[in-house]
Amino acid sequence: MGKRKSGDDSAAEPNAKPRKRFATTPELLDHWQRVLLATVDDASQAFDIRDWRSFGAGARERTETVKRRIAEDVSRRLGELREALKRRIQHFRNEIEWEVDYTGPNIRRVGHRQYDALIERMFEMTNRAISREALLDYFMNELDVLDPPSQALAAFVIERIETRNGPRFFGGKQRRIHRDRWRNYCRDWMPRFGKQTRRFIPRLFERQQAIELWRSDYVDDYAGEFDSLIDHRDKPFWIAAIPLPSANARVYPDRLLFILYPEIGQGQRQTPPSGAAQEWRCLHFLGMAYRGLEHQLRNAANLVREERSRLLTELAPGILHHEIGHQMNNIGEIAEQQARLAARLYRETGQKDAERLLFLVKILKDASRRTHDIAEAFNAMERRHADERFELGEVLRQIEYICGNRLGKLAIQLRYRGLKRQDVSLRSDPALLLHLLLNLVLNAISAFDGLRLNEAPKHGRVIQLRCLADDGKTADGWLRLAVENNGPAIPERIRERIFERGFTTRKGGHGQGLYICRVIAQYLGGGLELMEREALAKRMKVGFLIRIPRTIPKQLDLDSNR
Repeated sequence: MGKRKSGDDSAAEPNAKPRKRFATTPELLDHWQRVLLATVDDASQAFDIRDWRSFGAGARERTETVKRRIAEDVSRRLGELREALKRRIQHFRNEIEWEVDYTGPNIRRVGHRQYDALIERMFEMTNRAISREALLDYFMNELDVLDPPSQALAAFVIERIETRNGPRFFGGKQRRIHRDRWRNYCRDWMPRFGKQTRRFIPRLFERQQAIELWRSDYVDDYAGEFDSLIDHRDKPFWIAAIPLPSANARVYPDRLLFILYPEIGQGQRQTPPSGAAQEWRCLHFLGMAYRGLEHQLRNAANLVREERSRLLTELAPGILHHEIGHQMNNIGEIAEQQARLAARLYRETGQKDAERLLFLVKILKDASRRTHDIAEAFNAMERRHADERFELGEVLRQIEYICGNRLGKLAIQLRYRGLKRQDVSLRSDPALLLHLLLNLVLNAISAFDGLRLNEAPKHGRVIQLRCLADDGKTADGWLRLAVENNGPAIPERIRERIFERGFTTRKGGHGQGLYICRVIAQYLGGGLELMEREALAKRMKVGFLIRIPRTIPKQLDLDSNR
């Protein structure tokens, strides 16, 4: 057998990957330089391979001077590569910190999209005239389901009501605080806030001041008001707060929303959690959306007055043509028959004809009274006061007068449940309540108007007004009224958009009706919501729940605008 050459390992191991060998030291150093440069990705550190070969040529002379020069140059090159690697690592670190601290308006990075979506959702809600309470609930609930979870220690609301004896403070909504701890805090701390004049909480309310992520030991006048709410006692934490003001603090409370964060820095470095900056951005936009809803209520007087005029302008021609015209035709026909009977009575003077004449006169009077009632119902929308006592049945009768002919033309039954057996007395704005109910009934009629008569539901076309039991907030302080129908159901894809201003699915519609209805309901002190299917009465497919107090709160003064 012939002797195998040294280094021919591939003959013994045919599947083994051949190992790269370097003839000289410069080639080895050149290889590692390329590996490091691929990691560092810094073109400024590249150099010509001939630099190494020139030293390699001198290395063959085996002189101490050449060896020293090679060692110095290798050390210098490796030091430069080390510094380049440090700069690249620092660059990555800066990018990460920029991701955390950036608060610009158009963030589309993966970690921030959920905050952008939350902001967009809040402003969509303002377009649907959602209540301020529902907006605040939504924000605090979303804060709990962020992914990754928010590092907030606690989120809570403090409310202030103006009374004759000065401001009083109450605890509102809260998250991440034990129920007993929050109850004890409201009992022990809230009374103290009303006695403070220049301290932390009163100053924030008076100045409507926000706190943009301040460390607790740097906040002016803070004296441990929140220490009992968290477990990190005797340790600094970060505070963010946004004011949520009310137009009239004697009726609806001013609010302050607080979020507390742990201190994650050590020593001289004082750092809030990474998501705190983004949540402050959401807090800022929450304040804007909240003020937008407040602005809607403060301008409700002009909005309602314009809507009344629009309603009268749009409905008056139809009412004159269908309702008043129909009744006047009846009067004309009866008058014609009366004239014929009178002539016959003149010729024959029969008792039966006299009795028939009296009967026709009675019908004539009823038709005349009904015509008067229809006109009176419309006139009442301008004459009624914003705060007067009236019966709900009176408003319902006016709806029947106005919509009676349209209901009959489309074979629609207007039913009542829970209203005939009880006399519901209200002290509110009857014209606005009429406007609210009339709009909902007309919407239901329009839904049936698009159906053919042979497409009627099995049990007939029905619009139902159903009075629900009180919700227990006070003994008899709230009216909960459902306006339901068994017409076409609202598609699932648009259920969240029906209250949005300008949204409509009807040809020629203006998309203001349900939005205005919700604003009116909030102005009356309550709200309007689309009912879930399981809450509807039997055989009903669409329903709206009106919830208003039986005595309207004095939140806005409309008398000066009328």
